[in-house]
Amino acid sequence: MSNTRPLQEANTESNRLTREAIRTGLIMLMHNNKYDRITVTDIIKRAGVSRSGFYRNYQSKEEVLDEVAGEIKVMVLGECPDITMDLHERYLCVFNAVAQGWGSVELLLGADIPPEMTLRLESYFEDALNGHNAKTTYYYSALCSSLLTIVDSWYKGGMKESAEEMADLMAEIFGGKLKEL
Repeated sequence: MSNTRPLQEANTESNRLTREAIRTGLIMLMHNNKYDRITVTDIIKRAGVSRSGFYRNYQSKEEVLDEVAGEIKVMVLGECPDITMDLHERYLCVFNAVAQGWGSVELLLGADIPPEMTLRLESYFEDALNGHNAKTTYYYSALCSSLLTIVDSWYKGGMKESAEEMADLMAEIFGGKLKEL
């Protein structure tokens, strides 16, 4: 029986490199193009991969974007402290991440990608959602959606207010502490 392990490892590495090339291709295209105008053909040409290579790794360009957005969320929110009760600190961390010129966040916001597809904030507020009644869960779901829309508007409006002012505004609107409704 032959050892297929080296071949499997080579295939795994090849798929990883292909996925990386595809994600990088999409990111490069978004520097100069709105997301909705980018096609799979554009991505594979920029990435230098075949169409079958694309579809072996992804089902659609939305799946690529979802992976890119997930990586960005980890980068941005990974810098945020683990805060269990203080929503103001969470708001501040999100606004600071955008204000400090995180190129990847700016790229997503600047490519006219719908806010809900940029930062996946639900998981950042997950501890607020676990084990609560439906009303509380829906409240925090609305908070996440509102925060994304406000971040998007703030960014597109030139970020005239400071990150602290934006966090204060969010705390004023939604409260600064986790609460049960």
